Amino acid sequence: KTDKSGDLRTAFWSVSADQLTQFETQTGVTLPPELRRFYEQVGHGRIQLSRNGEWAEFDLNIIVEPGRLASLFLRNDPSFEVDAELVEDGDLPFFDVGSHCYLVMRPNSCDPDAIYWPCDITPISKDIWEFTDRL
Repeated sequence: KTDKSGDLRTAFWSVSADQLTQFETQTGVTLPPELRRFYEQVGHGRIQLSRNGEWAEFDLNIIVEPGRLASLFLRNDPSFEVDAELVEDGDLPFFDVGSHCYLVMRPNSCDPDAIYWPCDITPISKDIWEFTDRL
C-alpha cells in the first residue's frame, strides 16, 4: 500500500484458513477473535512508518505470520531466546516491534483482543484494529 505521495507504507501477505487452523492445532490456543479477523481480511506483514518509504532500521513493526507465531508461542524459535525472557507464558507475541521486543495478546484472559507491552497489566489498545489505526 502506498500513501498519497507514492511512498511505500505497508506490505502484507495473505493468510489462509489452513494456516490459522494449523496455528490453533499446533499450540492448543484459540486465536483472539479480532486477530483472527485481521489475518483473514488483511494478512500478516509489516507496517511502515517512514515517510520516505524506507524500512525503519530499528522499528520492525511486523504482524507475525501464524507459523512463526506458533514457534514464538511454543518457544521453538531460536531467535526468540532473548525475547522470551520478556514474554510471560501464555502471552501471544504477535507484533514484533524490533530490538528484541514484542507486543502481546493474552488469548486466555477475559479480554483476549487487548494488546499489551510484555509484563504490563494495562492494555495499550483494545484490539488490533484500534492499534493499527493509531500507528
